[in-house]
Amino acid sequence: MVQCNYNLNDSEYLVFAELMKTKSGLSVKEIVEKVQKDRTTVQKILTKLLKRGLCMKRQMNLERGFMFVYFSKNKTEI
Repeated sequence: MVQCNYNLNDSEYLVFAELMKTKSGLSVKEIVEKVQKDRTTVQKILTKLLKRGLCMKRQMNLERGFMFVYFSKNKTEI
């Protein structure tokens, strides 16, 4: 349903489905490992999902620097 309503291709839906499975969020590195796509492709997909309002990102501060963790919005928001 989401795939049709938001015009997602198979790769975009695959990333979105992985985000739906977790409550703690996923880093780009974790998503790359799960979907077996290269980092650039995953980052482009995440940008599209953010623009379409299907996910959100949160900055996690580390000892040295930071990283973004991505979450899907809950089903009622979508």
